[in-house]
Amino acid sequence: MIDALLSYSAAGVSASSLTQNDHAPWLALRRVKGLGCVSFKKLAAEFADPRKIFTASRSALEQVEDLRADAIDGIVNFHEWAEVNEEICRARDAGISLVGYSAANYPERLRAIVDPPPLLYVKGELIGADEKAVAIVGSRSASDYGRRVARDLVVAYLLVTGEPPGTESHDQSEQKTRGPRQPLRATLHRGILACAG
Repeated sequence: MIDALLSYSAAGVSASSLTQNDHAPWLALRRVKGLGCVSFKKLAAEFADPRKIFTASRSALEQVEDLRADAIDGIVNFHEWAEVNEEICRARDAGISLVGYSAANYPERLRAIVDPPPLLYVKGELIGADEKAVAIVGSRSASDYGRRVARDLVVAYLLVTGEPPGTESHDQSEQKTRGPRQPLRATLHRGILACAG
């Protein structure tokens, strides 16, 4: 535990500020090389408080089922606390709230999947109705297959609900999709427009 506290201080981030910010350990886990979402979930089950992961001994981490040696090394030797702190500040400055895996408002259905993300970046707020929400996470370099699946999901959504997803008007949405940087969003909105007639 002393080594972990020293690494926090050496990075310019005090142990007390880590205690004050529940998001720091979740962000840190995202930065550990060799630690994927499945292993993260096993760590979260073993250590209810994510801060305990970074203060655990190597032997305690080795007891976590299927946790790879490089992930254990990454946790034990983690030193990117200054970068974690910067990311927290950037999110706050952008009006983005962070929702950690153990937070009460982390979506239960997302928590139940095999590989949930340790942290969500939320612009706006999560509400109870979001438990039945569907998200299509896009890529700037979407494949033809990805664009077809996204379009088919939007069409199916429209057929079932009779409403387009989201709250933007089609004119506003289409305006935001111009340019090569958002091909998946453009595909989704073309699907909406095709169904809307």
